[in-house]
Amino acid sequence: MVQLEDLWDLYTHPACQNIRSLKEVIDETPNNVKHFYDRWLEIENKVQQEYKAPSLSAWILYEYQFRGKSFSELGKELDVTTNALCRLVKNMGIPLKSMSEVKKGYTASKEARRKLSKSLNGRRLSKEHRRKISISKRGGNNHMYGKSLSKEHRRKISISKRGGNNHMWNGGTSSKKYSPEFFFVMRDYIKERDSHTCQACGKGKDENEMALPVHHIDYHKDNNEEENLITLCTTYHNLTSKVNKDRETWTEMYKEKITQIYEAMGGKDYEHLQWMRADLEKRLPTGRVGGNEVRDAAG
Repeated sequence: MVQLEDLWDLYTHPACQNIRSLKEVIDETPNNVKHFYDRWLEIENKVQQEYKAPSLSAWILYEYQFRGKSFSELGKELDVTTNALCRLVKNMGIPLKSMSEVKKGYTASKEARRKLSKSLNGRRLSKEHRRKISISKRGGNNHMYGKSLSKEHRRKISISKRGGNNHMWNGGTSSKKYSPEFFFVMRDYIKERDSHTCQACGKGKDENEMALPVHHIDYHKDNNEEENLITLCTTYHNLTSKVNKDRETWTEMYKEKITQIYEAMGGKDYEHLQWMRADLEKRLPTGRVGGNEVRDAAG
């Protein structure tokens, strides 16, 4: 239990010089709303009797600032809403904690992080919002302003982020090479099926001014089924493949696109594709080519 002398000692603390009692708050309140504080007077009497505290403001100050209780915890203990308690604390002049102090030692649960990630998925900041953020980080407002990391420091950071130490690490799948079947057959076959057009942005090779890569929808380079391959431009291929996040979203989106492609395809078009595939399979090498593996996915 909180000792009386401890609470009285709080008033000598520098942070408590401007703390006001409940009576002072009520005295400064207009007469037509003073009745709203009747409940707080009852609570103060309860706190003084049960906790032997000199005043409600002293008790709140002690529990909130020095014992680290949150408004939510105090509200349940006093049987009041968090918002009502917050307003009273402000009126009493009790220093509020910063967000960093409130969150210190707090770790969100896996479920909370999942919900937050889902709520922010696809969210884009407006151009004006990004401009304001940029301005707020310029010059002296940037914590790295006027500083530079040494070569040794940068080397250590680089080492610390390699392989399994990197939160985006995906088991080294990006270094795995493509099979001859993909390189000699499926790559050209899928581009023909997709009319040599990016299935995400709708632009062709000429508009993109770069070769169109063929993407493995499930991210497994050994799965060369035509339903698992789709033509993308370099921009969307980088968005989809180079960053190991939102993979489930990209996979679902491209699977749906593949379904639409085959639903819209006529019988003659499919026959033409099968004839082309048979012709392309003649290109498959009978011996070993590059260790029976080929790296490049674009053409």
